[in-house]
Amino acid sequence: MKEIITTENAPAAVGTYSTAYKCGNMVFLSGQLGLDPVSGELPASFEAQCRQAFRNVFAIVKAAGGTPADIVRQTVYLTDLDNFGVVNKVMSEIFS
Repeated sequence: MKEIITTENAPAAVGTYSTAYKCGNMVFLSGQLGLDPVSGELPASFEAQCRQAFRNVFAIVKAAGGTPADIVRQTVYLTDLDNFGVVNKVMSEIFS
């Protein structure tokens, strides 16, 4: 049995996909950008975009009944490897 997961606290899917699916006790999320779910805007700085993307992921995980501590795998795609250090900094602050 699969359940589609949505939340007003993260940007809505804009294509023919769902924000997330819950299958049993597993949740599979679609990719998330750093879009603000209220304004629909992308923050100016990369670090702000990165932080917002993780807030979006955490909002979806919460809507599915989980917490950030339940995340066991994630993939981050970068178009500029110069931002790698920023991603590591942000992740070290938000994940234990």
